[in-house]
Amino acid sequence: MQPEIGWYWFSEASESHPQSDNINHKYLPSRLPLQGDYRGFSEVLPRFHYPVLLMRMSYCSHLVNQKAIAIEQNHPKPSQLEEPQNMKKNSPKILSSLLALSSAFLAASPVIAQTEIEFGEDAINRTIQQDGIQITVNYEPIEIGTGSDRKNLQYTISYQGKERVAEKKFTFYTGSAFLQDLDNNGISEAIVKTFSGGAHCCTIFSIYSWDGNQFVETAVGGDGAGGSFMDIDNDGTTEFVTMDNAFLYQFSSYAGSFPPTKILKFASGDWVDVTRQYPQYLESVAASMYQTFVSNKNSGEVNGILAGYVAQKILLGEYREGWDFMLANYDRTSDWGLEIYEGNTQVGTYSDFPTALRMFLIEQGYLQPNDSL
Repeated sequence: MQPEIGWYWFSEASESHPQSDNINHKYLPSRLPLQGDYRGFSEVLPRFHYPVLLMRMSYCSHLVNQKAIAIEQNHPKPSQLEEPQNMKKNSPKILSSLLALSSAFLAASPVIAQTEIEFGEDAINRTIQQDGIQITVNYEPIEIGTGSDRKNLQYTISYQGKERVAEKKFTFYTGSAFLQDLDNNGISEAIVKTFSGGAHCCTIFSIYSWDGNQFVETAVGGDGAGGSFMDIDNDGTTEFVTMDNAFLYQFSSYAGSFPPTKILKFASGDWVDVTRQYPQYLESVAASMYQTFVSNKNSGEVNGILAGYVAQKILLGEYREGWDFMLANYDRTSDWGLEIYEGNTQVGTYSDFPTALRMFLIEQGYLQPNDSL
């Protein structure tokens, strides 16, 4: 069976995301390597946190402005690539822009929830209910540096007045609980969002769906803000829009990576990958990837952007166009991601980035071994 694209079970249990036979983990990201110490971000900006800040600017702005879907469909072809004008390399300005975009994303992300409790600086003891589903939350904020062994979030979930779920979890300074009918069956799902803390991980949405006898828990999420619930095509059905975390660090640093889109839909108590059903949305992200490449092509890291761009074009059925663009523009001096591993042991090195990228795309399910270049 072909593995899910870029998403894997956790390699080991953890306090923040323990393995459980009752939870479907298949859309949670595998652990990502941590390069460098980024803890200082939490002291500079504790309200927004470093994973949100480090999300790609274009990705955040894309999620905020859904009207961009119809704007940039005809982005330039490779032959029309122009030199970027007035490139801005001032880090403080970039950080300020990221803060603005992250703030806007958190405030304006098109979540469709009718009822929500948000966690932050203040203690909370509150109950919300809808469609016979009730969530009661007891939350205590924690100090920076507190370990995840402290379960500062306690909640119960009831159906028709009878308590069915009682949980204790850790969340670092942020999160929420809300009720939303994800599958349009007339009964809301209870959704609890937690943040593990850490430089590049993780926001997890725990979904509790009533199946007639009990609540069934599934989980979805990922790096940074984890993703967003939205109605992409305004058909009244909610989609979960996120990115393929497998591309982070693969061919560039975290900041130099631009993962392709992943879109999921909740049905019959589980998540279904429906990414390819939304070409207009995918096209708008491809346009953002292209513009990000233009802005960064003279500043060093581009292979992480190009890897995501090729994958995005594959999702659009435009593999050849994406591949040719990559061949014309990749950084031939970078050796990031060329190592060949068997388990944790390096056994060789790919000759170049295109060769390494093709094998990676096959491993992640974007290409088949017999697909021609």
